[in-house]
Formats: sequence, structure tokens, C-alpha cells
Amino acid sequence: ELRVTAGLVQQACDKIREALESPDGRVAIDRDVRKKLRPLLDPLELAHVGEQFLAVSAVWFDRFDPREAQLATKAATIGEVRQWMNEPNPMGLPDTLENLVILTYARQANRMLTLQGIPMPESLTSLRDDIVLERQKLPAQKEWDQACERASYFFGVTIPALPTLANLQKLHDQVAALCKQFGPDVANYLGKLRTILPAVVGAEAEVPRYKTAAATNALCQAV
Repeated sequence: ELRVTAGLVQQACDKIREALESPDGRVAIDRDVRKKLRPLLDPLELAHVGEQFLAVSAVWFDRFDPREAQLATKAATIGEVRQWMNEPNPMGLPDTLENLVILTYARQANRMLTLQGIPMPESLTSLRDDIVLERQKLPAQKEWDQACERASYFFGVTIPALPTLANLQKLHDQVAALCKQFGPDVANYLGKLRTILPAVVGAEAEVPRYKTAAATNALCQAV
């Protein structure tokens, strides 16, 4: 008998997230992880846990997405998805497993959890029924590739190749953290150049070092 613990559900959630960030929707797993996750995820139809890979299933996406398309708002709430999950018969799942199904669907469908327009954190233990699964407009692949290339060049961060909501959030979090950490130093350096360069070269605005510092400071401020 499978003993469903908070740690096991969290591990399943993390692996599903990792798989959805990859181009083919799967992630490599070792033997110990396979033994723990297969009895949980295969019966729930959330993922197929094979000998080498965990591949996320589209079963729940295919069930929920047509139902959501019938809504006048075109955006379901957690409560509505929870209701669909238990039709025509209740599944009898604990809240953590219901939430795992809902969060998997939200990631597959690139939905952001919002409450009165404010983004809400994902949670396996607490998902309010009035939270909305808000549709997001994502960049085209060509635009995403360019953004990832620039993020790597300027900030040294590596982002997965797919323009999903999860990857967009990862790009935001990593770049914003770096700007918060180093932005004050960039601004301070720019201020020193403004003070020193006029005495050395006269018009500082045409000096390449000043142009780079000014552009970098503007980028940090914009982020």
C-alpha cells in the first residue's frame, strides 16, 4: 500500500515541473525515484513513469481545457476545476493530491494563479477555491530564443528553451534577483564616471565605458 506523504507529493510536483520545463515533456529519473513515484503518478494519470524517464500525461489537460473553453469568462477558478475533477463521481482524493492535479494542469495550460488580479503562489496544501487560473500571452519561440540569448550574455543565466509560463517566471526571478543584488553597484559606478570623466576627457557621454555603464544602469532600472 502506498503511503502518501507531503514529501512524496512535493517530490512528484517538483519532477512534473522539471519535466514540463523540457522540450519533450519528460525528465530522467533514477531507480529509487521511479519506485516511489510510479505507484502515485500512474494511477492518477498525471505522468507515465517508465524505466528511465517520467513523461507528463495530457489526460487532465484534455479533460479540463474543453470545460474551461465553455465558460463565459474563459478562465476557471480552482473551485470549478476541483468540481470537474470529481464529476461524475467523487474521486475521494486528499486535498494535496487534488492540488497536485490542479497545479499540473495550470502549468501545462500556462495559467497564472491570481486572486483579484494579484499573482498567488503555488501551494500543495492551500489553494483557495476563488483563485483564478488566468490565461497568459507568451512570447513567440523566436522572441523567446532572443531573450534567452541576451539573458545568458548579459546576466549569465541559463533558461530552458520553451517559452512556457514557468520558464518565463524563472527568467524573471533570476534576472530580477541579479538586478537587485548588483543594480546599486552599477548606479554607483555610473555616478563616479560622471564625476571623474569630465576632468579627464571633457565630454563623458561619448566615452565607450560611460555608454556601457549608462546602458547597463538603464537595463537594471527597467528590470
